[in-house]
Order: sequence, then structure tokens, then C-alpha cells
Amino acid sequence: MEDNKEDTLVSYETSPLKAIKKKCIECFGGSQAEVKRCTGKSCPLYPYRFGTNPYRQQKQISDEQRAELVERMKKARMVKSEQRSCEE
Repeated sequence: MEDNKEDTLVSYETSPLKAIKKKCIECFGGSQAEVKRCTGKSCPLYPYRFGTNPYRQQKQISDEQRAELVERMKKARMVKSEQRSCEE
């Protein structure tokens, strides 16, 4: 029997939060709008239905750290765009 990835709900590359989001969408017949209106608060997946962890705290970073991250991202994007242009 051949395993078809398209027929499976979640592939192994999917993160747990994305898998929960897909399961919630499947539960409501494929409607993301219905997932937003879900009233099943007793469901263990309810807090995670949007594909995020509501209990995870955001990092508090200083303005200096934010500026360093911005510069690092700019450099990474430049490197990536240079790699793409070399491939073409």
C-alpha cells in the first residue's frame, strides 16, 4: 500500500502547533472562520487552535539588542539574495 502525503492530515515536517491548527480546521469542516468562533473551551487543543502558544512569554529585549538583530537580519537577507543571484 502506497502512503500518499497529500491524504494525511499532517506530515512529519509540520510543527506541533501547526498540526493542532490543521486539526482544528479539519474539526470545523475546513473553515478557518469557524475555528475563530469555536466554543469548545473544554477541548485540550482550544488555547492552541490558532497555531500559537498563548502561554509562551515574549522575550524582553533592549533597544541595543533589537538594533543588533535588525543588522543581523539585513546581512542574512543580503547573503541570501546574493546566493540566489549566483544560482541563476
